[in-house]
Amino acid sequence: MGRGKQNMELIANERPRKITFQKRKNGMLKKCYEFSTLCGIDVCMIMYGPKDENGQPREVVTWPTNKDDVARIIKRFQTQTMCKPPKRIFTLSDILMDRKNKMEKEISKLSKAYYADKYPIPDDFINSLSVDQLGVLLSQLDAKIEETEKMNEMKKEQQVLMKNAAAINGGSHHGGLNFWNNNLNNVHEFFQDVKPVSLNPLMDQMEQLPLQVWPSNII
Repeated sequence: MGRGKQNMELIANERPRKITFQKRKNGMLKKCYEFSTLCGIDVCMIMYGPKDENGQPREVVTWPTNKDDVARIIKRFQTQTMCKPPKRIFTLSDILMDRKNKMEKEISKLSKAYYADKYPIPDDFINSLSVDQLGVLLSQLDAKIEETEKMNEMKKEQQVLMKNAAAINGGSHHGGLNFWNNNLNNVHEFFQDVKPVSLNPLMDQMEQLPLQVWPSNII
């Protein structure tokens, strides 16, 4: 029969724990020897044995057994670790940003392919146009671009007005004063172009009549 499965927990009984340490220690040393010999590589292992009554390890086991070889391998490790720049550590935000950039590139690629299929403009078509036809085409494109820019400006102005209105309704008294002070010049320019209109033509006619006082003897 094979051995039962060993539970991965501290062995409570000291005597079996020491026996297990000696067996596993010899097995680890044997594996380090085989690994180093068969593969021709440097292998280093430092093992601290069980502690004594003063809390110090009773023995320190190393591979290689020669302490100079151990020091050489450790120095080699420190030199290569210090000279070699550490690899970049990716955080969660870096991973999300990387995925976002990949998605944006994929969306841009699909968008270009979609519009290329929907609005094909072959080179033969462009080359077949005359100079006058190209001028008309460019004029139409310029008009469309100008129209689009105006629409964008209007949207921006609407957003600013809505934002300012929200600040007036929900903001402080000073916020409202600042808004009206900033737009006061525009209001003045608007009303300068408006001609005065009489609200009561009859009053205008009465103002043009000579003034008569009754009774006349009070003058």
